[in-house]
Amino acid sequence: MGTVRLEPTPFRIDRSVASPGRTDPWVAIVAASLADYAGGQVSDAFGSWAPDITWTVRCGGRSTVSVGPEEVLAYHTTLSARTGGTFRQELLALEGSGGPVVAAHVRTTARSGDRVLDIPSLLVLELARGRIRRVTEIHGDPVAWERFWA
Repeated sequence: MGTVRLEPTPFRIDRSVASPGRTDPWVAIVAASLADYAGGQVSDAFGSWAPDITWTVRCGGRSTVSVGPEEVLAYHTTLSARTGGTFRQELLALEGSGGPVVAAHVRTTARSGDRVLDIPSLLVLELARGRIRRVTEIHGDPVAWERFWA
């Protein structure tokens, strides 16, 4: 398939957050995958995602679900396009659970016309068989999220 790149990518990662010297193997898998995704190495990121990965965005009592790597990529590409390429999720911290659940704390930002989005968000990543199987995205200010995208 070759290397698939996405420009610009929706994720930003500080090198210290994604450093490979992690002792928790679950966190190391997530850090490497998000670093690949942020770096535009989409096919490499897909290699650490389950083929039936689900990315669920929970907000305001509703959920939006993308299933499969291509749908997840399409979801992020759509958000980027709707904001003139300004949609970003900057990884601030990764926390392990000692098991196959990893929490990624991100700052979600975007601009569209005179509207500005700047909120904390949480990504809960669940792994199975060494691959990311499920991501649940929860926004710290669901009202601001809904208002921005309305």
